Amino acid sequence: ITRTCLTILLYDEFDSGPCETYSAAKTLYENCPMLLYAAEYWHHHLGEGVSKDLNNLVIKFLHNSDKLRAAAQ
Repeated sequence: ITRTCLTILLYDEFDSGPCETYSAAKTLYENCPMLLYAAEYWHHHLGEGVSKDLNNLVIKFLHNSDKLRAAAQ
């Protein structure tokens, strides 16, 4: 589940950071209904013994400030 959430949060659509208008955010959420869940809960699914692959995905997400800001929106 963590991998799926992070994959969503790493979509190219989030490269520019958070939406500038409510309308743009609404459209984004309608086009990607799992976005809100992924942004809020991805870390809840992390467990002990995280694979190197998943660890790299987490690092990739956390080091991308635009994607982080988009997820926090």
